[in-house]
Amino acid sequence: MRHNGFENERDPSKILGLLVSCFQQKFRKYKGQCSRFGLGLHVSSIHICAKKEKSEAENEHELSRENRLLYKTIGVTLAARTKTMLYGLNITDAGGVPLAVDFDSPLDYLIFIFQLLLATAAVLLSGTVTIGILATETLRIQNRFIFMVNTSICDTLVGFSVYYLGLFDVYEGYPSRNATYTILPSLLGINLLTFLFAQFDRYMAICYPFIYSRFITRPIVVGINVYCWVNVFGVLLVRNVIPISKATDLFVFSILYLQLVILTKVIMTIKLYFVAKYQLERDPPSAERDSKKESLKIIFFVVVIFLLLWMPSIINIVLRLMFGMGLNFVNEALNPFATLARLSAVCTSAVYVWGSPALREAMRRTVWGRVCPRCNRRVGSSQEKGEALGQFGCRRWINLQRLKQTNKPQACLMIFSVSGKSTS
Repeated sequence: MRHNGFENERDPSKILGLLVSCFQQKFRKYKGQCSRFGLGLHVSSIHICAKKEKSEAENEHELSRENRLLYKTIGVTLAARTKTMLYGLNITDAGGVPLAVDFDSPLDYLIFIFQLLLATAAVLLSGTVTIGILATETLRIQNRFIFMVNTSICDTLVGFSVYYLGLFDVYEGYPSRNATYTILPSLLGINLLTFLFAQFDRYMAICYPFIYSRFITRPIVVGINVYCWVNVFGVLLVRNVIPISKATDLFVFSILYLQLVILTKVIMTIKLYFVAKYQLERDPPSAERDSKKESLKIIFFVVVIFLLLWMPSIINIVLRLMFGMGLNFVNEALNPFATLARLSAVCTSAVYVWGSPALREAMRRTVWGRVCPRCNRRVGSSQEKGEALGQFGCRRWINLQRLKQTNKPQACLMIFSVSGKSTS
């Protein structure tokens, strides 16, 4: 049987030649001829496949165009989740951690400069207080200065932490980003416990002086300060090791424990205020009375300022965890509540310097006098002038300076002898 000159329609060579000729020419022109040789089914299937591929390509194009934003969001989320697992400190990428702000507006520059100044002020002021106390034996043997040096060491570390938390894109919440496993924010918790024990120390020293002098010794005070560090970082270590479900329960318990500590601090602050107002006023004037009054004044103002700076952050955390009403921020540098809490590192040391003349003298002698000898001479001359004004009066001080300029030592001796004082 013949079909259009072909002896066998199933001859492979004939079929191959026909396929080649069909694909070389227009498809529609040879569609009917191909169907005469039993190849219409194959060619039609090829045509259908081509249409399907074309339609699938168009659909894929439209799908990619419509869902491009969704794919981009999913990709960014997965990339962020992957980047947070890099290394121990969750470094964003191989290039390092980006800065906290983009410097697109003047506000970004102000935030960056403020965080830089805050970190520098905390390190310089708290570090100076720490060195002044540790380098002065008469200060470091007193219990109240042991509490001061503990908080000053902690504030110095807080200042160094601001160089990272305040200048770089760091988020310590969940999911964390370039975080430190809440190690750096936990430094403020050490101060919280230290202030609580310092309040009890001052209360015992004033209300029960005999029991205090017998049982509250220097090793006990040092052990209490060490316990503050062990307690905070021990809980932090356990929370980072146990599973997430248990860690969440422990975190909630720590928030409740924090509220209990704050309530106790408020009660002790009120109690110390009444002790300073009524009990110390009944004591006769003495150096010990002045020292107790000075220590109460310092711990009172330190705790009040610390609580005022901490309360916005604590309230926001409680609202966010328990009621879902708190505020979330992009990173730690843009969180005003966290910045206020870190500002306590500067305010605490400033209150120490303001309330303790002995500490100011120790800082001048051990740190600033060596850094700036000229400033040391100015401070020394002003102190000598103040002592002389208190002893001899303003007019005699002026006359004494004039006689010194005219090189008349005999007249100077006469002034001292008239005032009833002797010179060496």
